[in-house]
Amino acid sequence: MCNKIPQYRIIIGSLLVILAVVSFTAGTANAQAGSAQPPKDVRITTAPQTPPATSFTLYDNTSYPRANLEQYGLTRAAVVYDVWHMACTGTGCTNVPTRSDFTAKVQYFISQFHAASTTPLTLDFENILLVSATTAAQAQNELTLWQQLITWAHEAAPSAPIGMYSYDWSTNYTSLTQQLYTPGYLDYFAPAMYTYYSTLSGWDNALNLAVTHDQSLNPALPIYPYIWPQWDNNGASHPYISASDWTHILTSLQAQTQGAILWSSNNSLDATACGWVGVTSDQAAVLTGTQSYAPLTVSAAIPDTCALTRGATTAVAVTVTNNGKNASAPTTLQPVAGQQGITESYSDTNIPTLPPGRSWMTTLNITVPSTETDTTALLHINYGTGDQHLTVVIP
Repeated sequence: MCNKIPQYRIIIGSLLVILAVVSFTAGTANAQAGSAQPPKDVRITTAPQTPPATSFTLYDNTSYPRANLEQYGLTRAAVVYDVWHMACTGTGCTNVPTRSDFTAKVQYFISQFHAASTTPLTLDFENILLVSATTAAQAQNELTLWQQLITWAHEAAPSAPIGMYSYDWSTNYTSLTQQLYTPGYLDYFAPAMYTYYSTLSGWDNALNLAVTHDQSLNPALPIYPYIWPQWDNNGASHPYISASDWTHILTSLQAQTQGAILWSSNNSLDATACGWVGVTSDQAAVLTGTQSYAPLTVSAAIPDTCALTRGATTAVAVTVTNNGKNASAPTTLQPVAGQQGITESYSDTNIPTLPPGRSWMTTLNITVPSTETDTTALLHINYGTGDQHLTVVIP
């Protein structure tokens, strides 16, 4: 994970840990020297045999400028970064903040992320993760430090569940890590589930490992993996993830976890972000029950994928199709005002009776004022009996 402050570190140390056949038995101390690394595409695991999550929440921990993902139904969450650069060895820990400084920084980050007092608060201290310790003595010192920091975090944010960003596919020092997931300490798991891999099968494998391990430590706690809608396996370019791949990721998480936390750096969005932004909007609409369109469905063809231009009007071809078994009743398209002065108008608003399988077309003119500042927008195609979302990017 990274932000305007420190860049996240995928690999800590220099030794490679090759994950072979591992046992996720709680209480087993795997004191393996070396760095915690994502499992590669070398073995395939099966998903844990647990029922699908009964509820799922998407949290927003992104720093995309003015993306406003909350308009789609996401909930803001906060993360505390290691601004102190803490470090531990076998003889002790350095750069440890005072209680007053730590609690002040916790409250600062909650404010910076505009998070509510009851939403998840993740501690991102990757330099003192137990899974990356090189000796048992170092891991023990890190455990003691974590227990102190978590206690202070609860004091600073008494209503917020506290989690630890970590590499949960690793079983290094499991018996020590398990002590952090007991009453009074951590309230949820926050495994790093970025796309470090060359294929999605590698990501699937890592998710299965992380979920199995987390459930072995404390099956009663929710799992909120950290995900990033950009590929993290291609040097510094980090292209946005496609709609189909992002759908796979969110669908897989909904089957195995209780939520996910979207993270990002502070780079700007452009038209190449249309895929994941649209999927996030659609998935959130399903989770919150805020979109309905049966039996009619609407498709909208924006000329530049999903991007609109400020200070201009864009003509969008809209097709309404009757996917039901009976003829649809005539209805009327109703223009809906968007955020910050965005307006809609139709060339024809009167949808006629449509036999099953038949379609009808019109043009939707969307005007974005030059004063609009958000980089994404949720628009609505409302036809009385249904409301279909139209998600756009405004670079």
